[in-house]
Formats: sequence, structure tokens, C-alpha cells
Amino acid sequence: DCIMTLRGHENSVWACAFSPDGRRIASASYDNTLRLWDAASGDCIMTLRGHDNSVWACAFSPDGRRIASASDDKTLRLWDAASGDCIMTLRGHENSVWACAFSPDGRRIASASSDNTLRLWDAASGQQVGFSIHLLSDGEFASLTPDGSRVIQVSRGAWRDLGWLMPDATGALTRYPAEAFGPLPEYTG
Repeated sequence: DCIMTLRGHENSVWACAFSPDGRRIASASYDNTLRLWDAASGDCIMTLRGHDNSVWACAFSPDGRRIASASDDKTLRLWDAASGDCIMTLRGHENSVWACAFSPDGRRIASASSDNTLRLWDAASGQQVGFSIHLLSDGEFASLTPDGSRVIQVSRGAWRDLGWLMPDATGALTRYPAEAFGPLPEYTG
């Protein structure tokens, strides 16, 4: 049975998450906002505004002090769960960000995007850390350095999808195979 209905968003709600203590609920909406709710009363505590497009996902940090959100505006945002202030905006995805999650220790945030990448971020600095995993056709993948300048590892058939867009003298973009910039390190796992 339904215990309560939380109303307040002006459009579809795409995701929700309980705070670790179970006392609050965050919701992400097509109306470009997140809302923070009291889980016992159902009252809206605050509305978090800042995204320029739909918000697809939200997640509380393990200590419940921060909320991460993922949006169609190609960003993640990190919010103070007490004040509702936007602490920082994480940029790097090239298309809508569909999902986000904190690591169990709260030091990292993982994100997934329709640019076919998974990225890992430092929750304190907002900088991308480690590498990004690019999901390619037919289950192939490539791992790249955070700045995209180097290929770390690829699956066997990834060469079909990899390449770099480079402008020619007229400014038109041409895709060159990744091998033109050195041998591809092969997946060994």
C-alpha cells in the first residue's frame, strides 16, 4: 500500500534516493530541479536549483552531508544537503549524464553518460580522476586518460571505433584511426 505521495515537482520525477539515515528523500525531475523531502511527513524541505536541463539522477554521500545530481545539461552537481547550496559543478561529459553514485567512502563520484562513458571524479576537488571508460559498439571498450590524450587499454575489436577527429587546413574534421598515433595497448584480462 502507498504510505504517502510527495507532490511539488512541476514535471516528471526520474529518480529518488533516501539519505543514509532514512530521514530525507532527494528527488530528481524533468523540471530541472532536485527536491529534498522529509521522509516522515512528506513535506518539501527545499528545492535545489542550478541545472539548465532535466535532472536524471541523484545520490546522497555516505555521510548524508552532500547530494550529487546528474543532468541533461552534461554536468554533475554537488550540493550541500543542509543548505541546498551548489558546492561545485563537474564538467567533462559530452552529452547527458544519466546516473551518479558515491563510492562507499564518499571520496569518489561515478557518473554514466549518453556520451557512452563512465567517469570517476574526486568528490573534494571535482576533478576527474583515474580514467574514463568509453563503451563502444558490439561490447567493445577503451579506457582513456582523464584528458583523453592517451589510450590506456582497449578490447580486441575497439580499433574499429577508435580514432581522433582532427581539423584539416580548411577546418573540416577528419577521423584518423587511433593507430596513427601509436600502437593500441591490448586488453589482457
